[in-house]
Amino acid sequence: THTYIVAGGFKPQVVVQAVIPDKACATPAGVIPTGST
Repeated sequence: THTYIVAGGFKPQVVVQAVIPDKACATPAGVIPTGST
């Protein structure tokens, strides 16, 4: 059970953390020019 929780909870966290920065970096870049214009 411990191995399952760690493997199932650790992998998703790594993927989410890697996807969040990507979207957060792309969101401000596209929102800044739109708001300035």
